[in-house]
Amino acid sequence: MIKHAAARPVEIRDTLRQMLAVLQQERHALAGLDLDMIMGCASNKADLCGTLADVDTALVDEECRGLLDSARRLNEANRKVR
Repeated sequence: MIKHAAARPVEIRDTLRQMLAVLQQERHALAGLDLDMIMGCASNKADLCGTLADVDTALVDEECRGLLDSARRLNEANRKVR
């Protein structure tokens, strides 16, 4: 995970990739109405959001922006299903 004070772009990308994986898991959990998995994904998303909350925006490069956009779209699709 990212250490808030010393986040590097590679760590930010890794965390964003983890977020995308959690969002994919959430999508499958929603499709299968798996409440335990849905709740686990919600907890994981909250943890990852907390990790990303203090990231210096100057460290967000083009690849990070692409990952953020993908996560935003996937989260929106999941929100519509919820």
